[in-house]
This record gives sequence, C-alpha cells and structure tokens, in this order.
Amino acid sequence: MELSLLENVIVELTEKISGARITKIHQPAADLFIFRLWNGSENLKLLLSAAPGNSRLHLTEQNFANPFTPPRFCQLLRSRISRILTISQLNHDRIVQFECAGPKGLCRLLVELTGRSSNLVLVAEDGRIIDALKRVQSNQQRLIAAGQTYVLPERPQILEMQRKGPENAPPEEVSVSLAVEKLYAQSHGLKREKDVRGLIEDSLRKAQKKLQRRLKNIEQEQANQQGYEQCKQRGELILAN
Repeated sequence: MELSLLENVIVELTEKISGARITKIHQPAADLFIFRLWNGSENLKLLLSAAPGNSRLHLTEQNFANPFTPPRFCQLLRSRISRILTISQLNHDRIVQFECAGPKGLCRLLVELTGRSSNLVLVAEDGRIIDALKRVQSNQQRLIAAGQTYVLPERPQILEMQRKGPENAPPEEVSVSLAVEKLYAQSHGLKREKDVRGLIEDSLRKAQKKLQRRLKNIEQEQANQQGYEQCKQRGELILAN
C-alpha cells in the first residue's frame, strides 16, 4: 500500500473509529481480518490485510465468508481487544498502530503493511510481543515471537518516492476507504484477467503442439501408405512379366 494513500486512510479512520467498540473479529483468509465496529452512530467494518503484494488497511463494505472455527491469532485478538482507542502512524512508515483496550488491559496492535514481510503483531503495554500473525524467529536483528521486545522494522528510503502529494488524494466528499477498495478491486480484477489470459494462451499452445504431433503422424502414415502402394505396384508389374 502506497504511503500517501495509507496516510489518507489513517486520517479517515481516526475520525470514524477512534473509541469504537469491537463487536466481532473474523479471519476469512490466512492474511485477512475483518473487524466489526460500532462507533456510537453506525456499524462499520475494518479490513486488515497482511497478504504479500496485497497488504492494505481500510473500511470495507464487502461481505466475506468466515470459517466455522477461528484460527489461532483471530482467537487471541478476540480475547485481548474489545475497543480501539487511537490510531497512529509510526516512523513515517507503513506501520499503523491501534491502541486498544480489552479484558486484560491496554495493548497495541501493530499492522505492518510492508509488502512481502507484512504482518500483524499484538504488543503488551510493556512493549513485549504477545503474539503475531506471522512469527519470525530466523532474523537475529528483528525477532517476532512471544516475549520479545517489539522493534520497528527499518524504514526503506524508497518510501519518499511513493509520496504523490495531496493533489492525488480523493475529494473530501469521497470516502478514502471506498476509493482504496475500488482501486484494489480493479487491480485484482486485472490480475485475474491476466492470469486467465495466461491460462488460455497456455492451453492454446498445448493444443497447437498436440495438433502438430498428430499432423506429423498423419503425414508419416501417408508417406508409409504411399511407399506401400509403390511397392505393391512394382510387385504386380514383376508378376505380370
């Protein structure tokens, strides 16, 4: 998710869901979470995606099918957070912090929208990791595991190039989240179209090769048949003489 786009989403979320009560948390897919919220005046759905190449964060109007049994991290979130207090961006990066309250006190949900390494990390008030969607224990500089002190990922310099300025932000009367959702839906549609086109082209290539082999076999059979007829004619001539 581009940095400038994320910053606009954070502004909208701060206005709409600060102090909102979490009524339900679902995990429709391995890297996808839907928070159902009540902000005192309306029900909202917050989408959190840590999918590599498709990580994003915004309000959504889509409906998702949910598994009968919530996965491990989803169960943890349900047990630890019941209200979103504040939303903030950390280190001028694609890291969004949700300060939350729950039955066991305050905690923070860190949403790292960092491409292939995107992750959701639940951190206790003392800065230690409670757990994460994706546990990382092979990186000595930044371990993501229960009991470890949470450390922000290093901010890449290329992020400044992603800033496209306020002139590219949606008009104020348009929901930023709705604009983001349409953008990702279009890009997903284009990717699906490209994938389907690739499958069709691959099928056509395979069919073409198969037809070429059949044609070659037919030509060989015809050549063999022609040779047989020539031999037959020669044999008949020899017998006739």
